[in-house]
Amino acid sequence: MIKTCIEILIFTVSISAQSLIEQIGWKGADAGIIAGLIITLFCGLGFLLGFYLKSQAKLKADQKELDSNLFNHYCEKTEINDVEIARLLELLKNEMSIQPHIIFQSITLFERCIDTEVKRLSGSGLTQEQIDQEDSLLSSIRKKLGYSYLPLEHPLVSTRNLEIGLRLSVFGKDNQIPVIHKARVVHNSEFFFRIQYDSDSEEFSRFEQGQSLKLGFSRQNDGVYGIPVTVLRMEDLSSVDLCHSLDLRRNQLRQYVRVDVSLPLRFRLVKTENEENEALYLGKLLKTQMSDLSGGGLSFNYEKPMVPGDLISMSFQLSDSAFAGISGKVLRVSIKEGKTETFYRHHIQFINIEQRNRDKIIKYVFEKQRQASQWR
Repeated sequence: MIKTCIEILIFTVSISAQSLIEQIGWKGADAGIIAGLIITLFCGLGFLLGFYLKSQAKLKADQKELDSNLFNHYCEKTEINDVEIARLLELLKNEMSIQPHIIFQSITLFERCIDTEVKRLSGSGLTQEQIDQEDSLLSSIRKKLGYSYLPLEHPLVSTRNLEIGLRLSVFGKDNQIPVIHKARVVHNSEFFFRIQYDSDSEEFSRFEQGQSLKLGFSRQNDGVYGIPVTVLRMEDLSSVDLCHSLDLRRNQLRQYVRVDVSLPLRFRLVKTENEENEALYLGKLLKTQMSDLSGGGLSFNYEKPMVPGDLISMSFQLSDSAFAGISGKVLRVSIKEGKTETFYRHHIQFINIEQRNRDKIIKYVFEKQRQASQWR
């Protein structure tokens, strides 16, 4: 409203004095009156502009205070100590995050911050003892924020998420055939991870520091991964230390075809282990827009995050078919940051859905695919 008024005044002032006088019928008016009118317009413009800037400053101050309170709340909830809080604030400087408390909710943001910090520390000439201390501190923060282990239904974000014991194959940079067929992760820290293999059964030459490799593996209920990595060091013929990477190439193991949609969706939170969400949302009817849909589930954006494992009940309309009371489980939640707001993408799996309802959804999805192909 205020911005609109300012735009109107700017337009009005931009009209020449002579044109303005002709429009209001004051042709021949005293120069003092004209000057007074122009000064009044400028004063009004200055007042509204000042009021607008002041209100914006207050909004920013209020938002900053809210963000600070939320950050402190999560610090208390996760029981991180003062040293860890200070380190976490330093990590956040590596990313231009609008709201610092989001690092407690977004593993993607956390991994980006960690990766940038580790690269900085690795090039700062630290002693091995200092590196070990930093690794211990960062690992403690990771554990308290709940990022030490990712459930199988949540895609990996970084090689720091690789489980100990994970079996994988190693390829040369441009090779389609593995140079190491069977290897497994035996160590994973913030600064590097180590894979081990049977050197007697594998035919390959020694890896060199800085050499580019690719790792390939599949993860149950998730997908097939290909990850370009760089050799950090190789101290014996049965293991190699690798630098961490955020460049994870993933092909999802998807049973059902998925299409992008934008449809109204209503849902209720029916079960959660999160006390805050239970108090705020349990049983309440919430409204949003569906983002995509398949025979196995859907996704939607919402301003507040649910928690993986939460159970919801959904209602939506597809063409002539109405769906009500469709049960779903939150598989994972990813954060989406805009210029002025943050929202959360919720990935939902249908549970105990009747086959006739699933068939209707699959039919709708294929029809959407057919329509989309006609426009290509």
